[in-house]
Amino acid sequence: MRVIVAAMLIAGCSSSEEASQSVKADKAADMLASELRAVRQSAAMSLRDPDSAKFRNVRRYNMVRDSTTVEIPVYCGEINGKNAFGAYAGFQKFAVLAETAKKGDSADIWDESQPGSAMGYLLHCQDDGKERTDGTPVSLDKPR
Repeated sequence: MRVIVAAMLIAGCSSSEEASQSVKADKAADMLASELRAVRQSAAMSLRDPDSAKFRNVRRYNMVRDSTTVEIPVYCGEINGKNAFGAYAGFQKFAVLAETAKKGDSADIWDESQPGSAMGYLLHCQDDGKERTDGTPVSLDKPR
């Protein structure tokens, strides 16, 4: 009888832990989905037609601020949107900090005609002048 009760208690703890882990995983997935929506909106805000935004080569990195253990997500990639004539203008590089996107600010878009606009991309998305390929690939394309 004691063996059965002990087994039931262990099983109860196990399912309770699994449920707790499932809730944590669901919260993490919700936070990531919210973050992705904010990043997408932030990057698209810089376009003439934000609804036409297409994304490619988007990666998520964890930037460390001030040599602390606080990790701040930063997204780097390319965005394309329609111009005044209704044609796609071509992909441009972008960088956006997740916390900046959540505030509703626009992303840094690399416009080669304006050297200062490349700063965000250069700071977060390149390592010694080369494109970073570490990080986690993500899709910011519109859900179909």
